[in-house]
Amino acid sequence: MPDHPQSSRTEPAEAFRETFLYWIEDPEHHDATRRFGKLLEQLVGEAQIVVRNRREHPPSRTWVAATIRAVLLDLAHLRSVVADIAENIGAPLPEHEVRLMIAVADLLPELDGWTAKLRSAFDTAEVAAKEKGARDAD
Repeated sequence: MPDHPQSSRTEPAEAFRETFLYWIEDPEHHDATRRFGKLLEQLVGEAQIVVRNRREHPPSRTWVAATIRAVLLDLAHLRSVVADIAENIGAPLPEHEVRLMIAVADLLPELDGWTAKLRSAFDTAEVAAKEKGARDAD
């Protein structure tokens, strides 16, 4: 696993998450990948504006539903990363890292609960949208 310092940037809307960028060892490649992600994000954002402005081809989901779906997918990835850390608690590491691993593992139930609440709200909204669509079609 790479052991290089991570970016101190904390932009909330990074196209590539730090848990992905961590696997890129060369700092120049790390920064280039981040810039490429930013370019992709901008291009997709511009395309979404065009699509939203086309009344004859409206997006299949509202931007809220699409954003929450993306958040849920990011949470699933985050849970996977945290679970991987928790599974390695017995690894021979310095005490301070073991304590950090245990603290992270202790967050799994809270993360699962938060994700379940968000998933439930998302699913409820999806059902309501389908029911509204069916009523509107009648």
